[in-house]
Parts: sequence; C-alpha cells; structure tokens
Amino acid sequence: MLGIALREVREDMGWARRVIAGMVHVSESLVNEWEHGRRTISDSLKQVLARKLNSGKLCMSLKHEATGGVMAAPYLDGENMDNHRLVCIDRTIEEMEEAVAALRLLQPIFRLPPGRVAEDQRQLIASRMMEVIEADTAAENMLARVARDYGLSLPELYDQHQAELIEKGYLEKEKSPQKRAAV
Repeated sequence: MLGIALREVREDMGWARRVIAGMVHVSESLVNEWEHGRRTISDSLKQVLARKLNSGKLCMSLKHEATGGVMAAPYLDGENMDNHRLVCIDRTIEEMEEAVAALRLLQPIFRLPPGRVAEDQRQLIASRMMEVIEADTAAENMLARVARDYGLSLPELYDQHQAELIEKGYLEKEKSPQKRAAV
C-alpha cells in the first residue's frame, strides 16, 4: 500500500523515479523496489519522504502502515470520491456536525460510571463513536487535499500543532537521545 501511494504521488507530480532517488540519495532501482513492494522503506527515509514530498496521501499511507490501519484514516480515492477541496470541506463539516450531535446524545451516558452502563448503552456508544471516526476520516482527507491545493506543508503544520500542545502542557517535550539513554 505504501509503495503504491509513493508511486501515485510521484506520478501525480510528474516525476521520474530518479527525482525521488535524488531526494533521498538512493538508486532508482531501489525506488522501483519500494513502489512494487519488494523492499521496505527504512523509518528514517519514511520521515524524509514525508517531509520532502509533502503529500497528504503519502503521510496518510505512512500512518496506515505504521499502525496496521489501527486509528489511521484511509486516504479516500474510490470512484465515488469527489476530490475537490470544496466538496471535501462540505463533507467534513457535515461529518463533524453529525459527530457533535452523536456526542451530545452520549453525554447523559458518559455521566454514568463505566461499570453502570448497560449493554444497550454500550452498543449506543459504539455506534455513535463511528460518527466521530467518520468525521476524523473526512477531516484528514480534507486536510490532505487543501494542503495540496494551497501548497501548505502538513508535516510543518503538525510540527506547529505539536509545539503548541507542548507549550500548553498537554504533551511532554520529547527527551533528547542523550537524556533518554541516561534514564
């Protein structure tokens, strides 16, 4: 899946394999091997590719591969998918409104201790959480398309977001390799 995404992104950009090879200092034949799934891409090169190619589609494929599809929204590219940014924005707004409505319906249940939630309520939670997952999928796809259309860097935006989370105290600053080794 990652190799296919890499090939599609490269082709969408109108680049030959040698362009990708030059960016990450590998051979064209290795890029070909990656694209056909015969060789894996090292973690360090995945990071370089994500930043240099600046493709939401590739970043989403990287997240999907890293988690085995768990908690990773897929890049939507089916024949019924309209990729225009305005359609994606409208779909995201619609999905987010549905997610907010679903969460509001769950608020009375969430006030109960988890041990006091009946099975039918647990099933309701699961079905309503699907609305949140659908909103997440719509939002990630919209971000990928808007970033592409307006030449924004998703890796840089996520770096900025992470810095803001650290500043607010929601996330601990990652320890440097020297500090990690000493722990």
